[in-house]
Amino acid sequence: MSLWVDEKYLRFLSPMLDRFTQKHPHVFNFRCPLCGDSEKNKTKARGFCFPKGQVLIYKCHNCSVALPFAALLKRVSRRLYDEYLLENLREGGNPQAPLEAPAEDAGVPAIVLSDTPSMLLRRLDKVTPRDAEYAAVEYVDTRCIAREKLTRLYATTHAYSWLTPLVGEDKAAKVSDGEVYLVFPLTLPDGKWYGAQVRLLTRKEYITFRWAAEPLKVFGLDHWTPTKRTYIVEGPFDSLFIENGIAACGSDLMGVIRIMIEQKLMGPADLVVYVWDNEPRNKEVVRHLRTAVKLHEFVVIWPRSFPKDINDAVLKGLGSGSVTAVLAQSTVKGLQAELEFQVWQR
Repeated sequence: MSLWVDEKYLRFLSPMLDRFTQKHPHVFNFRCPLCGDSEKNKTKARGFCFPKGQVLIYKCHNCSVALPFAALLKRVSRRLYDEYLLENLREGGNPQAPLEAPAEDAGVPAIVLSDTPSMLLRRLDKVTPRDAEYAAVEYVDTRCIAREKLTRLYATTHAYSWLTPLVGEDKAAKVSDGEVYLVFPLTLPDGKWYGAQVRLLTRKEYITFRWAAEPLKVFGLDHWTPTKRTYIVEGPFDSLFIENGIAACGSDLMGVIRIMIEQKLMGPADLVVYVWDNEPRNKEVVRHLRTAVKLHEFVVIWPRSFPKDINDAVLKGLGSGSVTAVLAQSTVKGLQAELEFQVWQR
């Protein structure tokens, strides 16, 4: 079977598919013919066909069915399905290959994690000087990110088209095509993507998406060494300035570490240093930091004169060596942490 034949027969099938449209090369959208999609809103179209290797996969974000395209074709039009089998025989395909797959085994998470970034993620461009996304490169340069770190970042001008088959039309509506987004990949330690945090260059707003059944929400695990001291910070940019740094993509740093321990990505005795932003007036940061201090965790309590976060400090002239030194000097636990926390939050 081939992607070319699948797309050909999808177009033959399209008159039977309500609100059929092509969202992007090899990505097609229509109302689900299996569940009927939304009965209340006839404009809802939550069925998607997209590539996996050399075939199309069908996924509905309403009923959660996930099938090879051939299985969808068989259910919607037996006549076209029979023609499809004959054409695959002529093309040298294997019509005896299994066509049905239970949703729990063929859902988007397994598909995406099995071959990323070769298919759905290939439309993202690595942020390097050789790529077309010069706006993203220029922006990252203004944040003083070392050029060797740029290979860990991506940029896209088609965020909506890329994310729609992964997370559904409703969630993808938070972003749009035609604007430059910086993309921070959320990966497991083996490099498999399960989500991404995106940032529109023209607005300081981070949006996190996850398309796999994965409770984690952390940037940097693909460059993390569990046997070394782990620094966990709030934002991805900050983590790029720290050796063995990871980012929680939010302020719940302890929640991320708890999940990593539950998943046996790290042990409960591994050395972790919690690094919140320097925001003594932020109630959420203060609450998390107070809890960590009471639990006798290693925490960083910044000098009051330190900027809001590590990236801001670098922008104000603090070199990476100085950042490392301030981190070491500001890492405390136990009674010392309790005393310094009281002074810090005043």
